[in-house]
Amino acid sequence: MTTINTDYVIAALQTLREHKPLVLNITNYVVMNNTANALLAVGASPIMAHSQQEIAEMMAISSALVINIGTLDSAWITRMQAAISQANNQNKPVILDPVGCGASQLRTATARKFAAQANQLIIRANASEIMALAGEQAQTKGVDALDSSDVALQSARYVAAHYQCSVVISGARDYVITAQSEYQLDNGHAMMPYVTGMGCTHTALTAAFAASGDHTGVAATAILGIAGELAAQQANGPGSLQLHLLDALYQLNSATIRSHLKLSELGAQHNPYQLYLVSDDNQDIATLCDVVRAAIAGGVTMVQLREKHSDIQAFISRAKAVKLALAGSGVPLIINDRVDVALAVQADGVHLGQSDMPAELARQLIGPDMLLGLSVENEQQLQIAQNLPVDYLGISAIFATPTKTDTVNQWGITGLMAAVASSSLPLVAIGGINDSNIQQVAATGVDGIALVSAICHAPCPRLASQKLLQLITASRN
Repeated sequence: MTTINTDYVIAALQTLREHKPLVLNITNYVVMNNTANALLAVGASPIMAHSQQEIAEMMAISSALVINIGTLDSAWITRMQAAISQANNQNKPVILDPVGCGASQLRTATARKFAAQANQLIIRANASEIMALAGEQAQTKGVDALDSSDVALQSARYVAAHYQCSVVISGARDYVITAQSEYQLDNGHAMMPYVTGMGCTHTALTAAFAASGDHTGVAATAILGIAGELAAQQANGPGSLQLHLLDALYQLNSATIRSHLKLSELGAQHNPYQLYLVSDDNQDIATLCDVVRAAIAGGVTMVQLREKHSDIQAFISRAKAVKLALAGSGVPLIINDRVDVALAVQADGVHLGQSDMPAELARQLIGPDMLLGLSVENEQQLQIAQNLPVDYLGISAIFATPTKTDTVNQWGITGLMAAVASSSLPLVAIGGINDSNIQQVAATGVDGIALVSAICHAPCPRLASQKLLQLITASRN
């Protein structure tokens, strides 16, 4: 696998300037001049074409296609569909900018349609647009993002898996999500959002680099962020920033990239326990799978299937259905209590209670690679568990909860803080947690928070998950 680092970005820029790729832009009226100039400044060639009669010819001589839905209407939709078909036929990358996705049904439905149509796809969008693309609800104000890029990460993972593409999230901090890796970029300047079409410029540059071989979106994100920082040093405001940005793109060189780039791979920084859904065994299979799919789109990072009343055949049937609902999302499936079910469906892990199979025996059966969790209900169990072959511990219950009536102890916030301080293993808090107290729980530093009713019984599990993840993120910033 190619290593994405500073040298990669430098090489990508050199390759672009050598090849000078032609990029076909079907983009909105507001930004045509901005994006054309940015492409020229970085070393690529732009062409703006919208007539369906010439799309096939234009795509034949172009190396990448930009689809930007900023000024959308029915005629544009038809032209864009035709262009994507031509790009598919000629095996060329399509870079989709779902401008304002979530602001109207037309934009949301069209963005999803285009994403599903394109074969070689990169999506470049702000956080709210990515979240709307993943589900149906996001905080949007026209084409502006009202969500931070951090809270859109799980939605981006879902979109990347669902459409088999790379996803670039623009914001104060940029993220690039690919099938293999995830990257964080911290370049840019706070003045950049005040320049019309800066995101569209990002999309156009992404197309130019894709045409030159970078199908991740990292190189364009890095180059624009560095250029924005350099331009801001000379600018007195948004108007002059745009002017200096073109100069910075044109003058950018290897030494400047090497001295300015702030790029890191998320990798181990990704916390799979962060927002942990535990299923409600009273829901039928169809409802259960709908809840799971919606919760993933909203940001859930792990799913545990809990079945207290089903026989083993019914348990396996439900586990297979949930596994199918999770397919491609990257979200692990954990089976509660039953090692045999976890092995039967090839789940990602199993979670045991104190009265279940001993952890040592479970580890022997499931092997070293499957996740193993264990619930602990008091300080003594917590300390014993530190030496067991488990990957994480469930701290149960934090507060009283109707979904678990056999718990004899409530840890409370004080007890949870003590557990976090004394445990060498990741901890997941569960029991009576909802949107009214989740920030208090997250502030203890616990690795993950598990919920049942707050997601499963919410009117919109996707929106509930988004809100809960936002509250967790806010409490830790």
